[in-house]
Amino acid sequence: MNAPARPAAGALRPGRPDVREGLLREAGVDAPRVVRVAGEARFPSIRSWMHTDVRGWTLSEKLDDAQFELLVGAAEQELGRFVASDGSVRFAHPALIATGRKS
Repeated sequence: MNAPARPAAGALRPGRPDVREGLLREAGVDAPRVVRVAGEARFPSIRSWMHTDVRGWTLSEKLDDAQFELLVGAAEQELGRFVASDGSVRFAHPALIATGRKS
């Protein structure tokens, strides 16, 4: 299986912990703490990845079935470096974990 690659660009980037802590403070959270943890995104295939990112999010209403198929075809060409020999997809994807208290 291929080694995990760099994080993919897009809406799922977690951002900076200090910025997230500031947003939590503005929302009235006491002593927020945000830490970055290593993670890995895994999908059975590029098609499955695209389905999750497009059909499972706000883009679902923006693309019809024909456009989605074009997207999958382009993704299969452009994102092949993330595909393992069994067709699965994986890449490094950190996450932010936030804790705090709001009264």
